This record gives sequence, C-alpha cells and structure tokens, in this order.
Amino acid sequence: MRPTLRTDDTTAERRPDTGHPEPVPLVVPGGWTSIGQRLRHIADTTPDALAVAAPDGQYSYAELWRAAHGRARAVRAHTADLARHIPLALTIESTARCTSALLAVVLAGRAVIPLDPTLPSQRAEQILDVAGARRIDTDTIAGLPDGPGDPPDSAGDDAAVIFFTSGSTGRPKGVVHSHATWLNQAYVARRALDLIPADRNALVMPLSYGGGLDVLFMSLLTGSSVHVYDPRLLGLNGMLSWLRDQQVSTVHLTPALLRSILDAPGAQATFTTVRMVTSLGEAIHSTMVRRLRARLTSTSAFVSWSGASEIGIMAHYRLPASAPVPPGIVPVGTPAANKTIEVIGEDGRPLPPGVTGEVVVTSRYLSSGYLNDPDQTAARFRRNADGTTSYRGGDLGQWDADGVLHLKGRLDSAVKIGGYLVEPADVEAALLDSPDIAEAVVTVVPTLDDTGATRAALIAHVVPVATDHSTTPASVRRTLRERLPSWMVPAQIVLLSRLPRNERSKIDRSALPAIPEQRPVRPQTPTERLLADIWCAVLGLPEVAANADFWQLGADSLAVEQMIVAVRQATGTALRSRDLAATPTIAELATLIDRRGARRDTLPATAVTLRTAADVTTTGRTRTTLGRRPTVFGFAGGGAPALSLLPLAMALRTDLSMIGFQASGYETRGRPDWRLSSVVHRHLKVIRSTAPHGPYILIGHSYGGLLALETAARLAATGAQVPLVVLLDTVLPDRISAAARAAAGVDGDAPSAPPLWDRLRMHTRLAGAGLVRYSPQVREEVFWEQSLRLVNRHRLTSWPGRTLLFTTPSNPDRPQWWTTVLTGPHTVVPVDGGHSSILRPPFCQPIVDRLDAELSRYLDGGTA
Repeated sequence: MRPTLRTDDTTAERRPDTGHPEPVPLVVPGGWTSIGQRLRHIADTTPDALAVAAPDGQYSYAELWRAAHGRARAVRAHTADLARHIPLALTIESTARCTSALLAVVLAGRAVIPLDPTLPSQRAEQILDVAGARRIDTDTIAGLPDGPGDPPDSAGDDAAVIFFTSGSTGRPKGVVHSHATWLNQAYVARRALDLIPADRNALVMPLSYGGGLDVLFMSLLTGSSVHVYDPRLLGLNGMLSWLRDQQVSTVHLTPALLRSILDAPGAQATFTTVRMVTSLGEAIHSTMVRRLRARLTSTSAFVSWSGASEIGIMAHYRLPASAPVPPGIVPVGTPAANKTIEVIGEDGRPLPPGVTGEVVVTSRYLSSGYLNDPDQTAARFRRNADGTTSYRGGDLGQWDADGVLHLKGRLDSAVKIGGYLVEPADVEAALLDSPDIAEAVVTVVPTLDDTGATRAALIAHVVPVATDHSTTPASVRRTLRERLPSWMVPAQIVLLSRLPRNERSKIDRSALPAIPEQRPVRPQTPTERLLADIWCAVLGLPEVAANADFWQLGADSLAVEQMIVAVRQATGTALRSRDLAATPTIAELATLIDRRGARRDTLPATAVTLRTAADVTTTGRTRTTLGRRPTVFGFAGGGAPALSLLPLAMALRTDLSMIGFQASGYETRGRPDWRLSSVVHRHLKVIRSTAPHGPYILIGHSYGGLLALETAARLAATGAQVPLVVLLDTVLPDRISAAARAAAGVDGDAPSAPPLWDRLRMHTRLAGAGLVRYSPQVREEVFWEQSLRLVNRHRLTSWPGRTLLFTTPSNPDRPQWWTTVLTGPHTVVPVDGGHSSILRPPFCQPIVDRLDAELSRYLDGGTA
C-alpha cells in the first residue's frame, strides 16, 4: 500500500559537455530565495546565452537582466507612494518587451497581476477592484526615468505573481504565488523534464496564463531559452512553421491547443526537433496522446502535468517513447518535487490503493492563499506545525497499485441517477474513448418529471470529430450503451462545434448552451406506451415522454429504420419516413397509428414534407417580400433518404416550407429511374403540383446538387424564378473534373476497380434495386451506385443563375473548375466537417447562418 508519495532530487543530470561555464543547477530548497537572485546568477554565469526570443526581438541573459533590473529601479521609484502590499496590474502580451516589463515589476519588489490583452474590460475592472491594484503598462514602464539605487532583494515568502480565477460565484479570486513558489515550480520542471541550459522551450500559451508563466520561469530559472509565440494573435499556421524555425526542444500545450495543431493541415513535420511535449491545464485522453506520437520522433517523450492555481504543479505522468499509452484519461502520475499527496477518506485517514477519496496536497511551496479573502483561504488551506501548508480543493483521486494517482472527478459533482451514484468524469472518459468524439463535458442539471418534481439528469455536450460519416446523439448513445450501464447514459446529448472556454482557456461550464425545460407528459394510451417502449430501445433512453420530439432526442437514419421495423412488427402499421417527420412525438404518432391510415398524404413516395412554413412574425415590423414566398426543395445525396436533410430544414428560417426528394424505390417498392433526366422529370411533377408558380430555392447534397442544377435549368427554361441554388459538398462529374485536371496539369489518382466478385454482386443487387427489400446498409450502397451511374451517363447542363457551393476539406475539386458548369454568379464557401456530417449539428450551423442571410436579403427586398 502506498497512500503517500514524495519525490527526491536523485535524477541524473542530462548535460552535454559544451566547454562553457553553466549555471549551478537549480535545487530547492537551496541557496536562492528569490527570482532576482537566481536570474542574476544565470546572467553572471552565461551572459551571452539566449534567454528570450519572441516575434518582436530577443534578449541574451545579460541583456534581459540589464533591461529588467534597470526598469525595476524605475518602477520602484515610480511607486514609492504606494504601500508595499499593493500589486501592479500589467497587460501581458507574448513579446520580449512584455517579458522584460513583467520581470521589472517582480524585481522591484511588487506583486504583478498579469492581465491578458483579450480580457473583457469589465472583467479587468472587476479584478482591479478586488485586488485594490494600480494599473501600469509596458510603454509606461519603458518610459519611466531611472530610479536611485538597487531595489532590495525579495524574500522567499514575498508575493511575486497574483493569478485571478473565475471562482464558483463568478467573482474573481486572486491566488498569490511567492518567489519561493516559482523557484520550486522551476525546480519541479527541471526534475521532471530533465531541463538543461541547452534546451529551447516553446511558450505558445499566453504569458498571462499560469501555464504560460510556468514555462517562462522554468526556462529562465534553469538557464535555458524561452521562445514566445501567441497563436491567438499571430495564427496557428504561422506557429507551425515558427516551431520548426526555432528548433525548439520542448513544447508545452493545453489539450485544446494540441488538438488544433494536430488537426491543422501541414502539421506533420511540426515536432521533428522536439524531444518532449507536455500537456497541462486539463485532463488529456489517450487518443490525443496516440495521435501526437505519430508526429514525434522515435525518441521523443510525452509528459502530462496536473495542478491548480492554488498548488502549482501537483504531479506529472511521463511516457517515454517506448512506453505504452494507458487507455482512457491519462493518469495524474507521481507527485512533483517537494510536494506530498494523500488520498483521504471522510475520517481524514489515508486510503489504500484502489479506494477513491479526497486529494490533499502538502508542501512548503503552495500558494500563499487568496488575496484579501481570509475566510476562503482558511476553508481551503491549512497551516501545519512543521511550516508546510495542506490544500484541499475538492478533487477526488485514487492510487493504483504502482503508486500512480488517478483523478476521479470532483467531491461535489457526483450525483444519484436512478438510485445509483454517478461521477460525470467517468461518463466524459467513456465519451472520449470514441474516435468520433473530439471533446466532451458532462454536467448535472435539474429537470422536471411528469409530476412537476425536480430531479437530477446528466447532459453531455459533445464536439464530434469532422469525418465523412455523421455523429448523431443517437449514435453517441449507442456507443455509450456498449460501455456503460443505462443509468450513466446522459439524458440529453448536445452536439457543438466547439466548447466554450473562459479567458484562461479552460472549459466554461457556465457558458454551455441551456437545455430548454419542458414538463414531460407520461404516455397514457396503450399505443403511446408501446411506442414509448420502442423509442427507449431504439434511442437508448431509460424513459421517453409522450410529448418528446423524436428528432430533438437525436434520432438518425438508423434509428428511423429501427423504429419503422419495430412499429410494423408490433402493430402491423407500415410507417413511412414522412410519418415521423410530420408526427414527431409519441402522442402524435400514436394518434396516426390508431387512425389506421385515416391521414392522407398527396405526395408520392419520392417526396417527404420536411417542414411546413410557420406564420411569419418579426420584431416591430411587417416583412416585405419579392413576389410569392418561395418553397425550398431539397435533393438528398446518392443512397440517402430525404430525411437526411431534415436537420438542415429544421434549422432554417421557420417561414419557409421545405420538401425533400429521394430516389424512386428507396423507401417503398418501385422501379428506380435509370436516366438522370427521368429523376428530374419525376421531381418536377411534385414541384409544379405543390408550388405551381414559384419562386423556387433548390438545395442539393452531393449527387443531389447535380439534380438541383438540372432541375433549376428546366424551371428557368419555362420562365420560372429560381433565385438561388445551393450545393452541399457536390463533386463534379468525372468527365468535367478530368478535363479540368488535365488543363491545370494536376495529377489525379485513378480510381481502382473493385474486385470482380464485388462488381458482380453489385450488378445483381442493382437489378433488384427498389424491388428487393435490402438491409439499410446494402440499400444505401446500391442506391449510391445507382446515382453514380446516372451521373456518368448524363451530360450536365450549365447553370447561369445564382449559386452557393459549400465544400468540405475532403472535396477533391478546385473552386475554379466549376466555372464550366456555374456560368452565373456563384460563391464557393469552405466549411468544416465531413461529407455527410455537414448536414447535422454542429457542422451544419455555418451553412444555416449563410443561407438565412441569403434568404433574408431576398425576402426583405434585395436579391439572393
């Protein structure tokens, strides 16, 4: 059993023989008691060594000491009228000048409050008010007259830096770090990362962040160089080339920034000079570490840091290049130098490995407490008789058999769901195990039951990976059901394009989208109860209300198929996808089933009403329109149902109707069309019968985009008004793209022919398309192949009207190649996401925003 661990300074030095004098290695406790003492020693020992490099210039150690020490005298003289305890607030940009200015304030004997330049002014004023601080800027410091004499050296317990965190109430809390704290932070880094003066450390986090200052001080106090770059202001692409140009040896990143780098095009060679990459600020999942390893050299290591503003670096977990990556969330690891970690139970006693308890960190080098808040300081910090301080922050942890610490969430976050105690962090870890999910956060929210009483529920906010297939709430639930018991599957799953983050780049849970509350209605009739059981099974939910919306619960095409089959088996009623679009709640669908076909629909099986226009309401004025209000017609991609367009339809403005088209024979038995002109003719009948006079807005996804163009040309030839055609990741037919490639001198990969057996099998299946009821997957493959053959046999008509073309990163066509087809005004809009996932949240939102803007201009009296 190892309930307590402590590290000692026994790591061998990794030190090349340079032939030049080097600073005495930093040791804590040791001979240095302040940042100034240590920095001067390094400047005296290696004056010409590079200290800071940034886009605005660089300093050797001698130059940095002269600049910072000289300005420290000026700052001291300038603030002589201020009481010693009053801090100075300094806006810190990622520049060499700001680095020197920050050190000048610290060397002047003042505590500095680093303010980020992107911080909202109201937040900055709030910090100044709480701290009682005086504000100063870099230009002011540079222009101050020199002061008399050197400032007295600071003591180890003197405040050096004050960080402000959000606090549980939203009111900022100032966390005080002393000179001794920073010396130990640098010592921890030297030990854990084997830092030597030859290292070149990349600082790509803001200097105003705790992690940014960790990198700054660990570099300067160990005699290595720090290379400063802010990707928020200078761009991510520029940072990738900058990392290579600077020949950095260590890189220190938040998981969010690391993900952005790994997702960026051209990032493959980013880490060729790097011996170590570290992650800090938030937990990191093993999938991210494995992605990183593919970019590192065969000898590069990875280190995960854990800590908090109150305790600095608590522990680290080091993975040499040869070590296997542990599954799930990467462990916290082993305690940092000069820090002791205990996992205690409710009685305050240390717990054995495998048992979860509260994490307590003890050291002489923790934060001094909260600025001007003795009550909060006393609640979290305990001063011990031996001179150490213990901190209890409410984290739950557990030792494993090897003495490695794993965090298990928060003391105040566990909640009972269905009588079982659930820790949201465990659900987050299960979500991140999926390769389709980039980020996830699980929160507990109060919800109403059918009696009006409040109970706890889990809500997962998820950022899916941009892939060619769609990630839906239903698919996420299916994945979770394979890994977790039913009571741990969140009641709602919300897909986002990104998680909100605060000024410290941490996930801002308070800014997550609110979930609209609706009092659930319990299923009443036998049919409603039967449907509720089916929905629970299909959607992976413990219970479903009669007034819950099938689509808002996250249904996808697979869920639709399962629903239709289950209802037919249970009731004998053959539903169509249009039924689920028109009657999306259990109560509505039960009424339809009980009427046994009393509801009539005049549309053929190739068309589905995706949405009927709502009454137009605007704020303060009546909307004026050009002519008649258009109907939107959507063309599904090859092998896809019309319902694939439903999320897009539901997100568009509510004053427009939308009808979606799918292939003949796709949903009900019928012979498919074998000429593209026949498909267009079939859909034109529906268009003219439902909206005989126009105008028409046409939207097509993939192959459906080519159908939209042909339909637009036919309508325009009869004098109909088609103000806008929208193409969603449509790809040019082979003959057009091949000619464009040849003209541009671009080599194209010739598609490899499938094996003979696969071709014969597909030929046989195509003969039965629309007549044989294939499984959903086979049906999708058959109708996709059918659409491909239709396109290859057809000669596309040019379209002179207004067109919007949205393209994903995987689209093989260059925008200029479309000019042979789109001869009128057209705009190509790149969007994130995969070929299919752009039809669903969160990736469809930029498309919806652009379409709403285009439609508003048209409907309000302009032109689309």
